[in-house]
Amino acid sequence: MAKEKVAYNHLMVLASGEYLTEYLPDNWHEWSEKKADKFVEEHAWEPFEFWTVDDVWGQISQMANLMQKCIENYSEVTYEG
Repeated sequence: MAKEKVAYNHLMVLASGEYLTEYLPDNWHEWSEKKADKFVEEHAWEPFEFWTVDDVWGQISQMANLMQKCIENYSEVTYEG
């Protein structure tokens, strides 16, 4: 079975769920920077609500980058050692 490809913008959506109370919408990358920043500011999860918007974006992108590396480097997950 062939694997599906995933867009980096979608990895950002998935990663945003770890830092925001709502996922970024699928079209977030089409928004202006101001609109995207406002969304992040308004939806920052409580532990991150006093972080700067840039710092929250940094965490989201770091998580997306980690997911991308895992996708590129590993073909499956095993639950053994």
